[in-house]
Amino acid sequence: MKKRMVLMMIVVMIAVPAALFAGDGISLGMTAIYDTPLTIGEVMDMEEAPEIPEIDPEDLLYGAEVRLDLSLFQVGAEILYSEDLGAAVLYTNAGVYLDLGIIGFGAGAGPVVITDFSDAMITGYNVKATADLRLGSLILSTYAAGLVEDLTNIADEYEDMDMAIGASVLIQL
Repeated sequence: MKKRMVLMMIVVMIAVPAALFAGDGISLGMTAIYDTPLTIGEVMDMEEAPEIPEIDPEDLLYGAEVRLDLSLFQVGAEILYSEDLGAAVLYTNAGVYLDLGIIGFGAGAGPVVITDFSDAMITGYNVKATADLRLGSLILSTYAAGLVEDLTNIADEYEDMDMAIGASVLIQL
């Protein structure tokens, strides 16, 4: 029992500083997002995998992503152009990020802003979970986001969130 305790203490003494100081910096890259026709509640209630329609590249929003990693915290933004809206959509997030070496996991939230570059307005909020594969300075990222109009009752109404999924390829500077 003592050997296990000492081994666990050594692992913690090595892992905590590594997690605190790993991956700090700015990352830039490309992103694509698919606004699914499902809500999070519909996905959670499914007993079997849903039939996913073939995704046409025209159904995706394309854009750029920037992230700033500071220890256990991450701030990010994706700007995408929507032809349907004739405007740019900006997803901003602030949250926590756990860098485990080759993989990383994050969770954050922030406002969604739509602008046609003459006027901007906050149209809702997003809650986002990310999973990253870190290959040196190259980061392959996938994420799922829940989109809501109001954050006041998010705990009660999470099942009504519109769901979006996306992927990014980033370079850490």
